[in-house]
Amino acid sequence: MEHSQPHHIHASSVTLTVIDDVTGQQYERQLPLDFIENANGILLSGEDAAGLPSCIVFLSQTYQDLLKDLIGKGANTPRCHEEKIEG
Repeated sequence: MEHSQPHHIHASSVTLTVIDDVTGQQYERQLPLDFIENANGILLSGEDAAGLPSCIVFLSQTYQDLLKDLIGKGANTPRCHEEKIEG
Protein backbone atom coordinates (compact mmCIF):
# COMPACT_ATOMS: atom_id res chain seq x y z
CA MET A 1 0.00 0.00 0.00
CA GLU A 2 1.35 3.41 -0.94
CA HIS A 3 1.46 6.03 1.82
CA SER A 4 0.60 9.59 0.93
CA GLN A 5 2.62 12.41 2.39
CA PRO A 6 1.09 13.79 5.62
CA HIS A 7 -0.37 17.29 5.63
CA HIS A 8 1.02 17.97 9.11
CA ILE A 9 4.00 16.53 11.01
CA HIS A 10 4.65 17.18 14.71
CA ALA A 11 7.43 15.84 16.95
CA SER A 12 8.68 16.86 20.40
CA SER A 13 12.33 16.11 19.59
CA VAL A 14 14.52 16.07 16.49
CA THR A 15 17.61 14.18 15.42
CA LEU A 16 20.21 16.42 13.82
CA THR A 17 22.71 14.80 11.46
CA VAL A 18 25.87 16.75 10.56
CA ILE A 19 28.96 15.91 8.55
CA ASP A 20 32.20 17.58 9.66
CA ASP A 21 33.70 19.65 6.82
CA VAL A 22 37.28 18.66 7.67
CA THR A 23 37.05 14.98 8.59
CA GLY A 24 33.91 13.96 6.72
CA GLN A 25 32.81 12.25 9.95
CA GLN A 26 29.03 12.04 10.46
CA TYR A 27 27.50 12.86 13.85
CA GLU A 28 23.93 12.62 15.14
CA ARG A 29 22.48 14.51 18.08
CA GLN A 30 19.04 14.20 19.66
CA LEU A 31 17.74 17.71 20.41
CA PRO A 32 14.78 18.76 22.59
CA LEU A 33 13.10 20.87 19.91
CA ASP A 34 9.46 20.92 18.89
CA PHE A 35 9.15 20.28 15.15
CA ILE A 36 6.07 21.27 13.18
CA GLU A 37 5.85 20.94 9.40
CA ASN A 38 2.95 21.67 7.07
CA ALA A 39 2.47 23.08 3.58
CA ASN A 40 3.51 26.53 4.83
CA GLY A 41 6.94 25.42 6.03
CA ILE A 42 8.82 24.19 9.09
CA LEU A 43 8.80 25.59 12.64
CA LEU A 44 11.49 24.59 15.16
CA SER A 45 10.90 25.82 18.70
CA GLY A 46 12.68 25.36 21.99
CA GLU A 47 14.57 27.44 24.55
CA ASP A 48 17.63 29.65 24.18
CA ALA A 49 20.62 29.59 26.57
CA ALA A 50 18.71 31.78 29.05
CA GLY A 51 15.72 29.42 29.06
CA LEU A 52 13.53 31.81 27.08
CA PRO A 53 11.29 30.58 24.25
CA SER A 54 12.91 30.73 20.84
CA CYS A 55 11.94 29.55 17.36
CA ILE A 56 13.21 29.34 13.80
CA VAL A 57 10.79 29.32 10.87
CA PHE A 58 11.54 28.08 7.36
CA LEU A 59 8.79 29.19 4.98
CA SER A 60 7.95 27.15 1.87
CA GLN A 61 8.29 28.87 -1.50
CA THR A 62 4.53 28.53 -2.00
CA TYR A 63 3.84 30.37 1.27
CA GLN A 64 6.45 33.04 0.48
CA ASP A 65 4.73 33.67 -2.85
CA LEU A 66 1.35 33.93 -1.08
CA LEU A 67 2.76 36.48 1.38
CA LYS A 68 4.16 38.53 -1.52
CA ASP A 69 0.73 38.47 -3.17
CA LEU A 70 -0.96 39.59 0.06
CA ILE A 71 1.26 42.67 0.38
CA GLY A 72 1.04 43.54 -3.32
CA LYS A 73 4.57 42.45 -4.29
CA GLY A 74 3.62 39.32 -6.24
CA ALA A 75 3.38 38.72 -9.95
CA ASN A 76 0.63 40.66 -11.66
CA THR A 77 -1.03 37.60 -13.18
CA PRO A 78 -4.39 36.05 -12.34
CA ARG A 79 -4.34 32.63 -10.67
CA CYS A 80 -7.73 31.55 -12.01
CA HIS A 81 -8.77 31.11 -15.60
CA GLU A 82 -11.07 33.94 -16.47
CA GLU A 83 -14.19 32.79 -18.24
CA LYS A 84 -16.04 35.16 -20.48
CA ILE A 85 -19.71 35.29 -19.55
CA GLU A 86 -21.94 35.94 -22.50
CA GLY A 87 -25.33 37.42 -21.87
